[in-house]
Formats: sequence, C-alpha cells, structure tokens
Amino acid sequence: MYNKMVFILAIMLIYSFSTGSAMAQKKYPEKPIQAIVAYTPGGSTDAAARLLAEFLKKYLGQPVIAVNKPGGGAAIGANELFKSKPDGYTIGIFNENAPFPELQINPGRYIYKAEDIQGVAQSAGYVPALFTRYDAPWKSLEELIDFAKKNPNVLKWGHPGRGGLMWIIGNLFIQQTGIKALEVPFDNDALAIAGILGNHIDMSVSIYSPVPIAQLEAKKIRVLCLATQRRVDLWSNLPTAEELGYPFGVPDVYLGTFVPKGTPKEVIAILSGAIKKVNEDPEFKEKMEKIGFPVVYRDTKDFEILIENYAKIKYSLLKKLGFL
Repeated sequence: MYNKMVFILAIMLIYSFSTGSAMAQKKYPEKPIQAIVAYTPGGSTDAAARLLAEFLKKYLGQPVIAVNKPGGGAAIGANELFKSKPDGYTIGIFNENAPFPELQINPGRYIYKAEDIQGVAQSAGYVPALFTRYDAPWKSLEELIDFAKKNPNVLKWGHPGRGGLMWIIGNLFIQQTGIKALEVPFDNDALAIAGILGNHIDMSVSIYSPVPIAQLEAKKIRVLCLATQRRVDLWSNLPTAEELGYPFGVPDVYLGTFVPKGTPKEVIAILSGAIKKVNEDPEFKEKMEKIGFPVVYRDTKDFEILIENYAKIKYSLLKKLGFL
C-alpha cells in the first residue's frame, strides 16, 4: 500500500512539473520586452528596427519597446544584451557588426565573444550603395574614378562607421580602382548623406534608406552603383559594382534579432515564430520597402548558418585589405 501511494505521488509530481512547464511556455511573454537598438536614432537601421518592434507587439501580445544604445560599432548595445538576463525579455536588433566582435577593428570595446549571444531570426536585408551629389561633375562610376585618378587625395568619401561593411566596401573600392581618396567617418547613414548634400564629401557608401530615397526623388543625389552581389528587385534598374567591373565580393547584409546565450529554446522558438508572422504581414512588407529594406526571413537554424558564413567572408575581406 505504501509503495502504491509513493508511486501515485511521484506520478502526480511529474504531471505537475510537466503541466507547469507547459503553462510557463504558454505564458511567455507575460510582460513588455525591451529591444536594444545599437544605433543612433534617425538612421536606417533604427527605422527598420523600430518597425520590427512595433509589429512584434501584434504577434507577441506584449509591447516591444525599442531602446537606442548607440556607439562603439554596436558594442554598447551588444554589451548590454550580453549582460542582460537570458529570459527573452531583453532582445537585440543588430546588423552584422554585433555577432562577431572578434572581427571588429577594436575588439576590446566588446566584453563578450561570438558564442555568447544567440541569433533568433533574420527579419530584413540591406541594400548598400555608392552615392554622390546629383550636380557633381561626374555622372557615372567611371567618371568619378577618372576624376579621382587625375586628382589624387582630392576626392572625399564617407561611411557610417569604421569596421562596418560600408567601410569595408569603400576600402575595397579604393583598393580595386587604385585611386587615392580621403576618408570621412560619420555616426550613421543619414549623416553621411547629409555630408554629400552639404558638399563636405564627394561620395558615400551608405544604405539605401529613407534619407537617400527622399534625396534621390528630389534629384539632390544619385546612385553610382549598388554594392550587392546581384541586382535588387526594388531597384532592378540600378547596376551593381560587379557589373561595372568591380567585384567587391561582399556578403548579403542582414538585420536580425539576438538574445543572450542560455535563453530557453522555447522562448527563442516563440520569438522566431513571431518574427516570421511579422515578415508575412503585408503592411510590414510595404513599410519596410518604403524605407529601402527588403524583407527577408530566416529561422534560427538558417540565420545561424548565415552568421557563420558572413563571418568567414568578412574575415577574408579584412585580411585582403590588411586589417587582420
């Protein structure tokens, strides 16, 4: 009789734990989620990250509050994510800089390693491009290169931060063309475009985003080429650098969601599923395309593969440029 009672109690205990676990899974999220955006307000990545946070509320049932923590090539925001509790209530919306701090120009700014944060899902891609003033004396990439060769160290080019992909693209462009130009860093894409408009720089490697789109429509700036591996559906009339004879070999840039390592798999699955639903939302797609971001979804497994492959390509590019 005693053994029978012990057996029944054990079964009841196991059942209560399993039921409690299931309920815990169902309850997430029970409160608002903080989304760390490691970039300055007003930039292209900030706009896309805030759109994602806004739409996640619809599919998670809780507010997702975007909080800007810019600086240090995404180091400040990514460090905050690393220090946060791995419970799904703090997420990071980052581009390619954060996942591999070892591949940054100043890795000492980061207090974590690549294995310390976990990719959840990709929500968008980027379209990097080479921009110039509309009324510049050159109207094509070849004309700009010709000017730069005839006038060494006169051409000034900008980018939204050293160590990032836009900076790599600019250096590859200079290396492949053999020109000599002066580098001018900015805090974000919007400021780099403002640098062109203010005649402070002659060319910028920036993201195709709301600010340049508006200035393109107003015929204040022009696109010399896209710095992508292939043409983009949104702007299929624009040539790539590779088509013009300059194969940068840069990987596709991504915007994705991250959590600290140790976050429960069930929570990651819920977040990834919600991001998938957001990406399938017609209104989200329309708004993202208006700000120049192709909607691209990759689940946790495929996103982790992309992150690894991206890191390998970035390492080879930095090595080629002599920075590693």
